[in-house]
Amino acid sequence: MRALHRVLRQLILGEKVVFREPRATGNYEQNPYGWIVTYEVSGKAVKYFRWDMDEVWKWTKTLNMASSFPSEDIARLQMESCEVGWRYQYEVRKILI
Repeated sequence: MRALHRVLRQLILGEKVVFREPRATGNYEQNPYGWIVTYEVSGKAVKYFRWDMDEVWKWTKTLNMASSFPSEDIARLQMESCEVGWRYQYEVRKILI
């Protein structure tokens, strides 16, 4: 709300409106890409890997519900930490978030 008040004040007083760029929090850099894990049949993704509160890890049918990982190594590490890694033929894909 303060940002809105600041902009309105600048407009009313005729000052130059200054918009601030969003900054990354912590030591992380902003990265528009994420890594997802897919289960593919004949080169087409049919299931997506996601974290679930009850079952820990499970497959979902929609890309929107898939878990996004910050790097390919972390995605592979998560797959190796559960039974899904050795039970299914999976692929790690890079997507634009």
